[in-house]
Amino acid sequence: MTERIVIASHNRGKIEEWSILLRRWPYTPVSAAELDIAAAEEAAPDYIGNATLKAVHTSRLSGLPAIGDDTGLEVDALAGMPGLRTAEWAHNLGGWTLAFEHLADRLNLRSGAEAHATLVCAVAFIEPGGRPRVAEARVRGVLGWPPTELPAPAAWFTPDAEAAMIQDGVLLHRRLAFEQIVSP
Repeated sequence: MTERIVIASHNRGKIEEWSILLRRWPYTPVSAAELDIAAAEEAAPDYIGNATLKAVHTSRLSGLPAIGDDTGLEVDALAGMPGLRTAEWAHNLGGWTLAFEHLADRLNLRSGAEAHATLVCAVAFIEPGGRPRVAEARVRGVLGWPPTELPAPAAWFTPDAEAAMIQDGVLLHRRLAFEQIVSP
């Protein structure tokens, strides 16, 4: 029997992605939601700090290894906004669809303009009583219109590099950050 690892999230999409990524590890994934562990407050000044807060909080409360992540979208024309608070920004605008329609209008995307941006994902893994292992991946690309069928915010994003934005059900920025954790 393999040991459980807690995915420090209540977001179903992230939980599904992490379940796919963790197949390579000798752990059985379980979500913080399944264990009734409340989400950690994202109070750090950067992505790695927030990912670490989530992992440490979840590991401490569960007594199990935990993995946390924090993601964001940084739009060059908006001085890096919405950035660290991307999920909160989307929520405050009524959800991902309305938030990106707002961006499309603000950046003139519907008229064919493109906006350079970066998708960021930081990951932290910790075992009980251990020190966190952390990594951050940044994927440069452009925002465009119309959106694709990918999960937000990737639906509006095309990477600069010739890489699939989603592979085996996992978004590129999350996969790249995780690969740094498993191959330190």
